[in-house]
Amino acid sequence: MKNRPRLLIWGLGKDYNRHLNALKYWENQQEVEIIGVTDKDIPELSEIDGWRIYETGGVPKEIVDYYLVMSEKYFFDISNDIVALGVERRAILQSK
Repeated sequence: MKNRPRLLIWGLGKDYNRHLNALKYWENQQEVEIIGVTDKDIPELSEIDGWRIYETGGVPKEIVDYYLVMSEKYFFDISNDIVALGVERRAILQSK
């Protein structure tokens, strides 16, 4: 079994919806493991699209390899928020 990168998806807006099918495809092909999703304004749910919803500061860093930011418009702001949580900038990916 190959070592799949573990992703946390950050953002639940239009970019998330645009890329949802591709994310599901990569996960089904066992190319990535999606740990869960988070957003500044998380819905009052425990999961969405089959993935666990985390509070932005509530994800143990040791279970995430990369943070996939699903907002082109707010990428730099979100990246700075993630870095403020103690995550290295090299672990932050843009959705595009």
